[in-house]
Amino acid sequence: MTKIRLLYVCGLVCSLAFSVACAPPEQRLNGDGTQYLQEFGDFSSYVSLLIQRGSEVGKPVVVQNLRITYGDLGNSQVLGRCSLKEGIPTIIVDKEAWADAGNVEREILMMHELGHCVLGIGHVDETIEGSNRPASLMNPYIINEVDYEQNYWDYMTELFSHV
Repeated sequence: MTKIRLLYVCGLVCSLAFSVACAPPEQRLNGDGTQYLQEFGDFSSYVSLLIQRGSEVGKPVVVQNLRITYGDLGNSQVLGRCSLKEGIPTIIVDKEAWADAGNVEREILMMHELGHCVLGIGHVDETIEGSNRPASLMNPYIINEVDYEQNYWDYMTELFSHV
């Protein structure tokens, strides 16, 4: 059955007042019947990576009520932002900056913003003692790609230590 037919049937069933939960495709139901939103667009692989890394460091992550979208952030210094939009944690990614970024920079940005919106972590403006290397992926500025790759598991462990 095609998606259009499925949506038509769902709408028809709802209009006939049968007890079927018909919600937009991004709506999901918790075990207790409450709804939550999952709208990841082009960014679903990063959400999956966050969940996978959380499991690998012994900190399972459940992602609910999250929207990730492109938008104009109005500041060339800001590549992404986590905020509440209509009561839903929302990550807005600057589309031009995303297009210019390489794969590693994209991953750094998304893990940082997911740290805000999913894990609830604020900025951590600390450096490793004796160096200028940021101690956390939650540094207010995008960290150096080489530092990220060379210290990947240190950053992942530190990220999930806040959970």
